[in-house]
Amino acid sequence: YNGGVPISWWSFPEATAYYIRAVDLTDDSYNSDPSKRFPGNNCGNVAHYLCTTAYSTSFSMPAIPGHSYWFWIHAAPPGWRFLCLFGSLCGNSCPVHLVFLHGPAAAGKYTVAKELATLTGFELYHNHLVVDEVLKSHAFGTPGFVAERDRRWREFFAQFPGPGRANIIFTFNPENTVPQAFIDWLFTEPLRRGVRLHSVEITASEAVIEQRLGSDQRRQFSKLTDLALYRRLRDNGTFATPVIPRTDLRIDTGKSSPTDSVALIARHFNLG
Repeated sequence: YNGGVPISWWSFPEATAYYIRAVDLTDDSYNSDPSKRFPGNNCGNVAHYLCTTAYSTSFSMPAIPGHSYWFWIHAAPPGWRFLCLFGSLCGNSCPVHLVFLHGPAAAGKYTVAKELATLTGFELYHNHLVVDEVLKSHAFGTPGFVAERDRRWREFFAQFPGPGRANIIFTFNPENTVPQAFIDWLFTEPLRRGVRLHSVEITASEAVIEQRLGSDQRRQFSKLTDLALYRRLRDNGTFATPVIPRTDLRIDTGKSSPTDSVALIARHFNLG
């Protein structure tokens, strides 16, 4: 440790304490391995390099020579939950989250995403916002459909994060008309801009999925509702690609209610 890098921030009215959080962008083991964290941390099981409390508006942040960090501050007025006040590294503000909910048709992605958006205030960008629009001009799976959907997805995420677009929940149903190149891009490009991508698999048993396929909620969008077609596509391996590069959390919605699933996601990724 090099003795500390001075940081400071504006005061927040009525704040009695400031909770300082930092992550090491150079070596993730300093976030996940408690023995490598700066002594005196109170991070517990949260994968941060530094978790501590300050009672003034300045702090000397311990740093390792040659490492880069991303830090943020929570202001804590009496009786309030943490309020993200200020963060600074390469011009970013508070931590930017992309919650990627992926899984088969009728697993409950949209239901979980809606409740998670209500809890966190994150923007919900569900799969069919783009799919249904592209279907107005292209038949599903045609070259024109695949190219237009890919273009719209990339344009959206290329603008993220941006003004008024700080945190996003994206629902995705893997199926073989989606190029592997798009998923690989999604898991790499936003990270270069400081986005923290949380990959959550939302799944359910085949019995539960088949029971849900024809639900009224699914009919609101151009979703797959034909049971015979679903079985044929499943058996032909349609949903086996693209391959999701990483999954951080798996939830079986046949065993976990939407409310419990959302609470687990928020707790696991420290989103609350």
